[in-house]
Amino acid sequence: MRSIFLPITTGDDIYRWLITACAIAAAALCVFMLRKHPKAGLALWLSSLCFVPYWVGVDVKIFFPVVTAATVVLIIALGTLAAHRTRLTDWVAASLMLTYFVAAFLGMTTLASGFTLIATWGVSYLLGRTVIVRLSLEWCYAAVGVAFTLVAVLATVEYVTGTNLFVLWHSDNSSYAIWSPLQYRGGQLRVEGAFGHSIALGASLSIAIPLVIASTLRLWIRFSMVAVMITATILTFSRTGMICSVLGLLLAVLCMPNDLSRRLKVYVSCAVLAAGAVGLPYANKFFESTGKEASGSADYRTDLLSLLDDMRIVGMSPAFAVSPKGEATFSGFKSIDSALVLTGLTYGYLPLATVISLLLAAVILLLRGRATAPVVALVAQIPALATVALITQYAVFLCFTAGLAVAAQAVARDQTKRRKQATNIAVPSVGPEHSFHQLQLTRQSGG
Repeated sequence: MRSIFLPITTGDDIYRWLITACAIAAAALCVFMLRKHPKAGLALWLSSLCFVPYWVGVDVKIFFPVVTAATVVLIIALGTLAAHRTRLTDWVAASLMLTYFVAAFLGMTTLASGFTLIATWGVSYLLGRTVIVRLSLEWCYAAVGVAFTLVAVLATVEYVTGTNLFVLWHSDNSSYAIWSPLQYRGGQLRVEGAFGHSIALGASLSIAIPLVIASTLRLWIRFSMVAVMITATILTFSRTGMICSVLGLLLAVLCMPNDLSRRLKVYVSCAVLAAGAVGLPYANKFFESTGKEASGSADYRTDLLSLLDDMRIVGMSPAFAVSPKGEATFSGFKSIDSALVLTGLTYGYLPLATVISLLLAAVILLLRGRATAPVVALVAQIPALATVALITQYAVFLCFTAGLAVAAQAVARDQTKRRKQATNIAVPSVGPEHSFHQLQLTRQSGG
């Protein structure tokens, strides 16, 4: 009779609830411990980003990767949501959420797209936006540099040994089936580390390069880190990763305010151009030797432009369909290898225009010589956004960098205002051109 009134609980259900309870308890403990140790918190978050495969997580009706759970835990532990000033860019980012809820109200979107927008993109942006309330930008840059240098070293070891240790971290879910198979191009292993895809690894390494250049580490350490990262990016055999890495390095050296001398900038630029001139013929020869494998992927991305006509103003494209086997497609395309095109198909023209406007604003800041390191990193990602979907940890790191870019620009703007104020209230030299009234005003203002 008890089974009539109480739901029957299977062994799998008990195991799942025990795992969930342990995860919640561990999260609560982390919040308590990391509140007083924000540096340790960011280090743990970077570890979950760089060294825990995306298929590892907790399944509570919806699958939560470890990095997503760690992002939420760190935001709560830092307790900085009420301490930061809201900027115009924050409201623009919030408008993306608003358009989703409008589409949801109209019944023109899916729960999965909302989870991606809020739990992956939104919380990652929020962490990057608020982390500097407790930590300095310089420390964040250095921490990212150390973490991704280790990622690059492990990727190089993966290429040399032909073994990816992260795929041995087995999980019985669909994410493991999608992201764990190793990739090859022209018979060569494409390294991917814990990122599940070689392009995701290469693009993530390219984001870290401008942040390393902007750190306060010694020059030889910074450029050694960059050299290791570029080496690992080459071993991904991803053209997108290589382009973004070189672009990020050149923009960081030439267009970003930094402590590099003019002579060093010239040396670095010449070295990059020389390496490109020597390596480009070999790269072209390699990609040509792969035949249709490389050219086919480029043609496929070009064909995706035909989907622009299928976008709505807001909400999911009417071309979206799910097969009886559970495969999602847009007009027959299974994989949308463009973050911009996929954003338009999933969320609509309006959110796509918002994202493009933010990227254009970043380009303008760069051209005016006012871009901070995260902004430079985002500008260097434009080729990737046009040719790569936001997959695995790459999506998390990119959105974190977007939040960090807004925070860094706000810090730079505030510092500029303080310098101008300090200049305006400086005591003028006494002379016939200074009236008594001007000197009185200077004294009253604290000069």
